Amino acid sequence: MDMKNRTKINELMTSWIPGAVYSVKWLKENGYTYSNLQIYKKSGWVKAIGAGALIKSGDEVGWPGAVWALQEQLKFPVHVGGKTAIEQAGSAQYLTMGKERVFLIAEPKTKLPTWFKNKKWDAEIVYLQSSLFDEGLKSLSIAEQGLTSVELGRLKLVYSSRERAMLEYLDQVPERHSFTEAHEIMENLLTLRPKLVQTLLAHCTSVKAKRLFLAMADRVNHPWLKKLDLSKVDLGSGSRQLVSGGEFDSKYKITIGNP
Repeated sequence: MDMKNRTKINELMTSWIPGAVYSVKWLKENGYTYSNLQIYKKSGWVKAIGAGALIKSGDEVGWPGAVWALQEQLKFPVHVGGKTAIEQAGSAQYLTMGKERVFLIAEPKTKLPTWFKNKKWDAEIVYLQSSLFDEGLKSLSIAEQGLTSVELGRLKLVYSSRERAMLEYLDQVPERHSFTEAHEIMENLLTLRPKLVQTLLAHCTSVKAKRLFLAMADRVNHPWLKKLDLSKVDLGSGSRQLVSGGEFDSKYKITIGNP
């Protein structure tokens, strides 16, 4: 390896974030040629985990390192949301037993790279393409969209806030989550920010998720609920029945499972 290559690999290894996957596409865009990367692999500095992705040799890499590459290097419109974000925020009474499930939520038609899909990660990845919020929400700031940065070691990942994560979670009830668990989680959401809740409800496209959210919050009488202006929230028309033999909420016109 000549001096120029040695300098480049030293710079890369020094700046490499522990636990991260690095995209070959990103590396090439930042001055590392195919020839460079082949030399680094043959020399044992890095190794491939699939076509288009590298890890530092000897590094332990889990799902956060892969998601970091999707978000930070490839700029995919994907974030950690739903129950995973709720658990991270400490609002889930019961954590998932057994192998961790990670809910990744992306915009419709977002195709994950093959290296991510084919790799067996240290968690079960539940990948959801969602149009839960309208296009108008994306014109707002990251914070106003209900997204936040979470540090996992030296990795910074984009997660849903509790407010957004709960709407994402309820959009998957009862298909993926139970009413009992949903009620328990809602009980813990005592300190949601009404301004952010108002914004998210105004841009949410799922009548089911909005009605469930409000009905469950009303049932436990959360104080932030009184600060919302529901005249600015489209709750649709007619009644919705999500389960047979459930309880009908006449205020929000939705039949839901009992706690």
